[in-house]
Amino acid sequence: MRLLLPFVLFGCTPATLLTEEGPQSGYFEVEAETSLEVASVTVGGVPAIYLSQDGETVRFTVQGHAEAGEHDVVFTDAEGEETTLRGGFTYAEGQPGFERMIAMGASLGQGVQGGTPTAHGQLHSPSRFISLGAGAYHPLPVLTPGLFPVITGAEVTAAPDCRPPDVVSFITSSAADVLGALNDEEENQIGFYLGREDPDIEVYNLSVGNTSVTTLLNGPNEDDIAQRFLARLVYDPYGDIADPVPYSQLELAEGLEPTVIVVPDTYGNDLIGSILSNDVPSPGSLDDVEDLRAEMDDLIDALADMGAEVFLSNIPDATLLPATEHKAANARAKGWTEKQVAAALEEIRTIGEGYADALDASAARYDNVHVVDLKSTVEEVRANGLVVDGDTLSVDAYGGLLSADGVHFSDIGYAYEANAFMDAMELVMGVSLERVDLDAVYKTDLHAPQTLVDQGLDEACLPTQLAR
Repeated sequence: MRLLLPFVLFGCTPATLLTEEGPQSGYFEVEAETSLEVASVTVGGVPAIYLSQDGETVRFTVQGHAEAGEHDVVFTDAEGEETTLRGGFTYAEGQPGFERMIAMGASLGQGVQGGTPTAHGQLHSPSRFISLGAGAYHPLPVLTPGLFPVITGAEVTAAPDCRPPDVVSFITSSAADVLGALNDEEENQIGFYLGREDPDIEVYNLSVGNTSVTTLLNGPNEDDIAQRFLARLVYDPYGDIADPVPYSQLELAEGLEPTVIVVPDTYGNDLIGSILSNDVPSPGSLDDVEDLRAEMDDLIDALADMGAEVFLSNIPDATLLPATEHKAANARAKGWTEKQVAAALEEIRTIGEGYADALDASAARYDNVHVVDLKSTVEEVRANGLVVDGDTLSVDAYGGLLSADGVHFSDIGYAYEANAFMDAMELVMGVSLERVDLDAVYKTDLHAPQTLVDQGLDEACLPTQLAR
């Protein structure tokens, strides 16, 4: 690695990069030294984010680049004067075939944790981990810190109840604060761009929470305010809150001419969303399997026609979710018998099996469409646990693989899902991808069991094998 490359242009203040190369996937910190008062930095024309300066030390996070090789680094000071390091930073070339890896889907694709999307979750989403494994450019709609509140160990009730807040109610209760953060007083409007670190970058992860197969095809439902709100943040940050969102994820993906498409939660909200929207297990609110199959056929037809290698995952058994058990407890409190609860859960399980079979059948019609069997992967973990850094993790509440909301994955859960995708990609594409180091990820996982306890979770709520 070359270090300490100074550059002086016509007497301008010199700038020196202490980090001069990295993978196209980006989102790592670069350090420089300069006596400039730096207002912004671009690398190869791509704006850096998280810029900070302490004396003559400047730190910023690069977002990667679509082209490997040497790129100019431009420092702009508070007066708008530029200092350029010609070819100062080099991006190493990623794996062939991953030049335009696009992600679509819902909250699991977005990396939601603790009930809401955050920058931390986005940077630990499945497609982000895959981009690291491939060294591939994969720009994200990185949210500003603290935009949404997150369910942590502190919000979970004490043992023996051990319940997190209801996800839908938790999000609704924070709406006023979120809108306040996005209030553009000068323009007298809600500015979704205020919730993004870089609202102008063309993003490759198009995933939006609360998305279903229908909305992947057609765009956000005009009556679904929450989904339209999240879509604005992800791919239409300059749109007006009152207007319909003009694009679907499918349309946007087509315009990006993808080489690889990743969908980590193809029908997740068709199965799980309806459960979470009800106070008790309600299989009657789920779509008929054949109706979903028809929409899935339309979606997969469109994805296959793009010519990319398409990888879609099925969904784990929804009745395994801690959140589903909370709904079952509500039903018991309302007077349901154990037989009635068991029957409702069995019906949900059966419908989920039907959805998975429909995905398999739909994907099997195309050579370039592949199903990642996340359902079986999670069942194996449920049966045997997953040993990470000496702890045996599980899909139980606060067991390590799910975040505190009892619905979405933790960092480790998303990393494990990404590794399953990479296993499938290697078989299909004949590439060599670097798997996620689970032990390393676990050390900074905000939803690791002990971290939840440190946040305020009652230690008695931990699964037996993790209790200290």
